[in-house]
Amino acid sequence: MNVKNPPFSVVRGSAAARIALSFVHARDRIDLVAAEILAIEARAEQTFFCDDTGAYHTFQLPHVQLEFAPHIGARIHRLTSQILDEELALLVDGEVIVRPVVREPIGWRGHMSLSANDMDEAEQLAGRLRRCWVNPVLRVV
Repeated sequence: MNVKNPPFSVVRGSAAARIALSFVHARDRIDLVAAEILAIEARAEQTFFCDDTGAYHTFQLPHVQLEFAPHIGARIHRLTSQILDEELALLVDGEVIVRPVVREPIGWRGHMSLSANDMDEAEQLAGRLRRCWVNPVLRVV
């Protein structure tokens, strides 16, 4: 009898999914599993809309852009609306990777950006954020 190793499959969105990113403040904690993070991207430029002129302006501003599932964006917006000018810790694998000060409510449109000093720093931060995001959980089927 020839016995083969069983095949593996990627488990996504299970109840026991690993936490990829956490937003932590004394008021609340929001834990995200990988399926709730839609994109993590280091960018060199950022575009802003100017209400006064109705024009878009692009600036050299290295940052990391995060995009979330809609229900997560709403939760982040509720939390950050309550903690203006306070720190919000972002954790990966239980380790604080950045503590940005919340200057305005974020997440309403399902995304946020984290400023960086230069593109190297933005790419390093994006890499740390992706560390848990891209690691699949494997199980024997």
